[in-house]
Amino acid sequence: MSHPVTVKTLHEVSSEARHILYERLGVANTVRFFNQFEAGEGNYTAERDATCNRASVDEISEMIQKSESSRHVG
Repeated sequence: MSHPVTVKTLHEVSSEARHILYERLGVANTVRFFNQFEAGEGNYTAERDATCNRASVDEISEMIQKSESSRHVG
């Protein structure tokens, strides 16, 4: 025998989810969790192109490796 499914509103689902997260993670960690979903600012594509100068993945990897190795010298 199947049971009828109760469809909740988006507000009800969100409220219940927040309540569960608060109980399990605490308020501070729940806030940290939600902060990861905030929209950023600026134009990522334009900033990436300006920073990486349209470099390939291999070139970017090389830049990162050089940067990391220069930090460990000394």
